Amino acid sequence: VGPDFRSEAYADMDEVAAIETLSLAYYNVLQEYASSGMFRMRLLPLSGGIFSGRFAKKLPGLTIGALAQAFTRLDAACQRHVMKSVSIELCIFLEDEFAGFSGALQRVQQVLSPQASPSAAGAAAEGATSPA
Repeated sequence: VGPDFRSEAYADMDEVAAIETLSLAYYNVLQEYASSGMFRMRLLPLSGGIFSGRFAKKLPGLTIGALAQAFTRLDAACQRHVMKSVSIELCIFLEDEFAGFSGALQRVQQVLSPQASPSAAGAAAEGATSPA
């Protein structure tokens, strides 16, 4: 589930702190993924849906930022494993949320040049998966 941004503990939290909080949760997810030996991962946005609280509309950008930050925290071996992934998919449950996540990923991809070294955001999230 991730942090429950509806709770009192997060009432005064700003977006920077929300990204930091989410990045710790995503760091744990990426660590487990890297240690699994698997090369495909599908995950839901942490703290999504009812758990997003007042960050609901900003969750797509917060998610991508948190994934990027989480990737930079990984040690070199874990980063290599993530970079060797066949696919990492962010599974979006609600169709009306898909455009927000897709747009956040596209903004990150526009910043990255093909010649750039692997970036955290590019490595951490390949794309958003539309509801089936």
